Amino acid sequence: MVKNSVCSPRTVIKEVDMRHLRVIYVAAATLVLLVAAACGGGDDGGGGSNGAGAGDAGGGFPAVSKGNAIPQEAVVDLNKGADPPFLYTQDFQLQDCAFNPRGYNAFHGSLEPGAYTVSELSGKVGEIAQKPIEFRKDYLVLPETKKLNVQGIGEFEAAIVQEREYENGKQIQVSFNWYTACEQTGAVYSVGEDSFALNPDTLEVTDTEGSWVAGYVNTLGEVSIPAVGMPANPMLGARYIFDGAPGIALGGTEMVALVNITDGKLTTVPTEYYAGEAGIAIPYAESAGDLQGCVQIEEISQDSGTRRPDLTDVTNKVWCPGVGLIYDTSDGWLVESKVLSQDEVKKFTQTVEDNQVRQIEQ
Repeated sequence: MVKNSVCSPRTVIKEVDMRHLRVIYVAAATLVLLVAAACGGGDDGGGGSNGAGAGDAGGGFPAVSKGNAIPQEAVVDLNKGADPPFLYTQDFQLQDCAFNPRGYNAFHGSLEPGAYTVSELSGKVGEIAQKPIEFRKDYLVLPETKKLNVQGIGEFEAAIVQEREYENGKQIQVSFNWYTACEQTGAVYSVGEDSFALNPDTLEVTDTEGSWVAGYVNTLGEVSIPAVGMPANPMLGARYIFDGAPGIALGGTEMVALVNITDGKLTTVPTEYYAGEAGIAIPYAESAGDLQGCVQIEEISQDSGTRRPDLTDVTNKVWCPGVGLIYDTSDGWLVESKVLSQDEVKKFTQTVEDNQVRQIEQ
């Protein structure tokens, strides 16, 4: 069995036990630094609950989930049995993992409180504006943790990563993503999120589509399961789920290429669903210098209505060791990565109460 070694915000997977992937790996594993740390505290809460965000501290573990999050099948077909199959590994034997909400994965980045990154994209067609806009997204690891009790896995804690999106300077979304790392393998797993779409003028919540939590059972009896945030040792050809909620958010990732950033420029590799790009300027790399051994991945999500792969919205991303996510065809290029002070974290942290986004500290 190949094992993963990572500590970071999403669920951790054993280095994608490739016996189940039925894929031949053609690249050597890259080195990953794993640093275990102490756990925090979080509340119960499911997807889309009020009081989400920084208010999650305190309390014990919730009751065990209704659904067992250990899959019955090793792989899932995003095409539901039709041709061609879109097969991705979904069983990572997480019952054998001890999970930690803190730590560091060389590709995924830090799960320590205060870790903060910003990405930007010019000319993206905005969800609200429906025309080209200036897009900005930031990620912040909060001091609090999320406590979960998932059947088949047990009680554990996850880091809370706040994610905010802006169109032309106005906030349109905030989500609180839950990540945890398997201490035995070092892989990072995603175990759910609270997602809130916002009215950009009032910051009132307009919907909670996309919210989910591992162990939830939908009306069809399908169970949401942990998904891979990042393996400890990414390998070419590896295919695994990155979202694990059938009917809500289910998608698969494939490691498609190794790429480098030289003189601040990135060239991505074309795939069947992506033309590739040459000479992409990466602002962060202008100061960080050349970045080697980066991995390009391709994400395909299942349409929640048709239960077929949505090939109109395929995303390619590039993750670099020692940095994390450097480029995303949907969300742009990395412009800033740093660790915020405790006072700065308070100023950036938001919560959702009574369908209204609020700042923890004005």
